[in-house]
Amino acid sequence: MSGSTRGSKIARGRFKTTATLKQAAVRWRLSELKAIDEWRDAQGGALSRSEAIRRLVELGLGSELPQRQPSRQAASKASKLAGERVESLLSPLLSKQERQARRRQLIRGPKEFRKMRERRKP
Repeated sequence: MSGSTRGSKIARGRFKTTATLKQAAVRWRLSELKAIDEWRDAQGGALSRSEAIRRLVELGLGSELPQRQPSRQAASKASKLAGERVESLLSPLLSKQERQARRRQLIRGPKEFRKMRERRKP
């Protein structure tokens, strides 16, 4: 027999994982699965169901998990991009002073949102 498998190992069963991830089995109602799938489709549909569930859990726990603060460079870039976008939306017929006031108002956001951001800071 020339096609002998003697000496070669065939891997059987689940592969070994080296990650620190743990598996959790969960039973879902059909209505819950339907809601998850609808959310997943609203995100573009490219997510697997398990990835959609992971993201939903992250969103749900997001307020309790420590948030990574953006670097000054990233914050500066975001502010610049926001300013450019707001500037493109403002009417060119407004006076320079009015444009600056509206731009500042739009970028800073409503007081309620500013208060929320202040509470999130460490």
